[in-house]
Amino acid sequence: AQGIGYILGEGYIEMPDGPEFHVDLCAAFDLVPANVTAMISCDYFEDIKQAPLSTEGISFCVEPDQDMEDYSAELFSMESSFEKSALKEANMEWIFDYLQYKSWKFDNFNFTALESMTCSIKSYLTQPLVCNEKPLNTFSWKDGEEKTCKWLRNRKQTEKICDEYYTARYACPSTCCMCDEDPMATFFRRYVEVDGVDVPEMKTCKWLSTKTPEQHGKFCNKNFAPGDLKTASGACPVTCGFCEGRDLCQEAIDDFFATTTYLDWYDPKTYASVYLYNYITDDYPYAYMYYYDQYGNYMYLGGTTERYENTLLLDYGDYCDEEQRSITSKVIVETTSALGMNGTYFSQSSPCSYELKVVIFCEDSTNTNSTNTTSSWSGRNLVQKVLEHFYPQPEDEILDWQK
Repeated sequence: AQGIGYILGEGYIEMPDGPEFHVDLCAAFDLVPANVTAMISCDYFEDIKQAPLSTEGISFCVEPDQDMEDYSAELFSMESSFEKSALKEANMEWIFDYLQYKSWKFDNFNFTALESMTCSIKSYLTQPLVCNEKPLNTFSWKDGEEKTCKWLRNRKQTEKICDEYYTARYACPSTCCMCDEDPMATFFRRYVEVDGVDVPEMKTCKWLSTKTPEQHGKFCNKNFAPGDLKTASGACPVTCGFCEGRDLCQEAIDDFFATTTYLDWYDPKTYASVYLYNYITDDYPYAYMYYYDQYGNYMYLGGTTERYENTLLLDYGDYCDEEQRSITSKVIVETTSALGMNGTYFSQSSPCSYELKVVIFCEDSTNTNSTNTTSSWSGRNLVQKVLEHFYPQPEDEILDWQK
């Protein structure tokens, strides 16, 4: 990321993220985007009765001929051994000390007695990012009976069937709303004659979104598409009204609150700093915040009382003489699509109130059916800038993936 930032110049503080950039980045290298589940296991797991660790939703790129419906197939696997002596030479012996610190969770297993450890990672497809369903795709239902995605879509309990039968989810990702609609995804509209030959006419989900509801019904109810081409319902489940559009920016904010355990802010001019600690538990999430001045004196800015929309409200901080009450604070998380505007900002809103604002990058979510391919943050443009830096192209030469 630092290398790309150097190439692109100042202002590219954070690489963009999210499904649109994921799709663009994979497409730049003629690959297909997919979500992957990683299973991690170490040789001592059996001794401590630990099941393999699972991490889902990892963005990944796979070869175009990868079977996107075979979710039981192992995508790749790796295995590495770590000798304690080698880790010590690399000043990484703390790994064993850290495990020992957590040993109370594992019947006080003696991690420091380990001379080595061998760990492996295996990955599997978990969910397609590309909607690739056809209405006549089939899946195994009760007693092995074959049912089609068209049949599933017309059921009153479609969502329940998708939840109960993984075969339905994998065969019918658009009907089960497992995939993210790409506004530039194409579907088969009809055959048109070109030089005496019938060729498929393709349209995009963005094109379909501009049509009337009556026209949506006409295109979305078609069941036929030749070869590997998609139907409108398979490529555009949101535009066709089968799935709700996702607010990716709100998802990014929710993910921030759910995964961020520590955050700091520092002012290089005054040497002041702020530290936010967020304890995430299923029962009662709790966060608290401290302010430190240049001399190391600290002030307690309060702890979580509740989350209101995109704001954590903190109360019961140190006593504030100016207003004769305890200090209150807010932690606000916002999104921006503006270049270089993401970051962490701290301010004092009143003598006894403070505000920590976190701005994270996200594409504009007001229209989930649009993709701005000309934005300076577009994945295609970012990759293009990097490639042009290393492999300058003549002005009249355009790479296939740039078209």
